[in-house]
Amino acid sequence: MKRTKVIGVLMALVMAMTVASPMVMPQDNFVKAATKKTVKIKLNHKKKTIRLGQKVTLKLKHAKAKKVKWKSSNKKIATVKKGVVKGKRKGKVTITAIYKGKKYKAKIRVIHGKYFTSKERAWVDMSGTNLEQAQKMVDGMDKGKNILISPMSLNIVLGMLANGANAKVQKEIEAYLGKAKQDYNQDVLKFMKHTEKDSMLSSNNSFWYKKMYQVHPDLENVLKKSYLSENQGIQMIQDDVKTINQWVSDKTDKMIPTIIDGITADTVAIFINAILFKGEWTVPFEAHNTYANTFTQFDGTKKKIPMMHSEESVYFENKQAIGFEKTYGKNEEYSFIAMLPKKEGTFTVKSLNPESFLNSGTKKYKVDVEMPKFTYDWADDGKLNDYLKSNGLPTMFDATVNPMGKIFVNCPENVYVSDVIQKCKIIVDEEGTKAAAVTAAIAKATTMLHPSVKRKTVKLNRPFAYMIVDNQSGEVLFMGKMIQPK
Repeated sequence: MKRTKVIGVLMALVMAMTVASPMVMPQDNFVKAATKKTVKIKLNHKKKTIRLGQKVTLKLKHAKAKKVKWKSSNKKIATVKKGVVKGKRKGKVTITAIYKGKKYKAKIRVIHGKYFTSKERAWVDMSGTNLEQAQKMVDGMDKGKNILISPMSLNIVLGMLANGANAKVQKEIEAYLGKAKQDYNQDVLKFMKHTEKDSMLSSNNSFWYKKMYQVHPDLENVLKKSYLSENQGIQMIQDDVKTINQWVSDKTDKMIPTIIDGITADTVAIFINAILFKGEWTVPFEAHNTYANTFTQFDGTKKKIPMMHSEESVYFENKQAIGFEKTYGKNEEYSFIAMLPKKEGTFTVKSLNPESFLNSGTKKYKVDVEMPKFTYDWADDGKLNDYLKSNGLPTMFDATVNPMGKIFVNCPENVYVSDVIQKCKIIVDEEGTKAAAVTAAIAKATTMLHPSVKRKTVKLNRPFAYMIVDNQSGEVLFMGKMIQPK
């Protein structure tokens, strides 16, 4: 009896332990659970400087927007509704996003002025700008020679294309631009209206199309209203090259005289953006302080070139580089920011960590500056297509899927982007900087690719008969047999 009782007690204990212990995962499930990627929830901006009345949208990445609650530490300085922050009066405020019991905070500074001061510019979080795009473009197309790119000009052309693209291409462009097509259209309109009043910066858009086709009304309207584009129907023949290049030359003050060399028979549309910057230094370099000094190239070659000298007040330094800021305009509307690597030799922009560099700005020092006078032009040499394909935009170049099928309403062929071209030029001297960029996207049409059909084979490898028929009258002109070939 005692032995039976003991066994019963042991069995009860085993059963109790089994119930209390968590169920052991099958090995496959355990591996899946262990390797499951953890998604990090974070705000798209941790700090931001805005002006009175200006809005900035905060988003909690990887969180369901409807379940996020927003709070402002001081509604008199800035309000927040569904993540949209609006500056009310000068000061600092903390915006808090609450999601599943956790808090995520962003520091917002509201200023009075129309332009950011040097100190405020250094404080602005650059993660929401096209800084990373610019870095990727430069590094992606760097050949170890002078290079100059315009991510703004490229993005505007991509925005134009998004409005004539199919759903897949549109999504790819939206992912590249970092926002929905409609939102980007609004941003471009604000930018275009700003440049209309700006004395230093101008931006112009044009859309050239083969007039035998009917442009989709939605595309035509958005290009006119949001991009302020000049839409022109042309024959799209070689004679039109001069007209298009003249438009480019006029909009860039003759800095970029041409953007296309020719037009092929299958070209049906060309989207163009031209940006021109003519900025005078807030405090010009003094001509008598310009004199020849040594400039050392990557390969160690030393050259004597004209060097300008000045004293500036904003200094930048991170682990990778040092630099300075020199502003343009009476109100410091624009800035030239130099980044000098601490290590000699070749480098990429990414290796200089530009975001941390810009956020290191300080006015604690006086900066003695030596800077070369220079001028050069740059063209992408066909590499921009490869860059875009490798950075999330391959589909618009794929003729087989009719990627730009929303440009026209009556085009019987597949429309695709054959080339995206960019040319830039810059001149820097004692008075200021003059820079221009032109980006063009060329759309072509190709014959629709039909599904494969069943085929037959006929080999004239033995005697055969033949005839020659007049297809206008239906008369047989000749008939014969071929029996023995010679």
